[in-house]
Amino acid sequence: TSPVRYSVPARTAKRTSFDLDEMIRKNGGRQTFAEYSNVMMKLCKKYLAMKSLQASEEYLLLEVEIHEKHKEFNRYLDTDCLDVHYLPRTMAEEKLRQWINQIHNGRLLNVTYICTGKGNRSSNGVPVLKNMLVERARSIGYKCSDMVNNAGVVVLWRK
Repeated sequence: TSPVRYSVPARTAKRTSFDLDEMIRKNGGRQTFAEYSNVMMKLCKKYLAMKSLQASEEYLLLEVEIHEKHKEFNRYLDTDCLDVHYLPRTMAEEKLRQWINQIHNGRLLNVTYICTGKGNRSSNGVPVLKNMLVERARSIGYKCSDMVNNAGVVVLWRK
């Protein structure tokens, strides 16, 4: 499933671009997206290679480290944005579920931007995270669409 190509209403869409590095600098962060990506790719590669050792202390510590790196990176994004790049699928799915629940419960803005990536590293090029997000959002009555000029960002808003 891919996002239906809704035309995001002008009064709804507040962003015309999505520059993570600019957003991070504006909000006081120092790490670039490239630096974050390099760290996360290494951590997640190791994490996925250790999947058979799920109960080991090293695996669990690595999982905590990935969560902390993700949390720190997203801390410097605008409050209407979430980035789930480089998270293993199960972690990303949980972050997306939490995000959607916060929107649904009124703790976040009605319009949000979720950077899932385009699915380039997904098997067969099928964007797993984006599709999961779209299905979940629709199931609770939200509309979503790819951001204009950036298919790696999903715009999510209430109908």
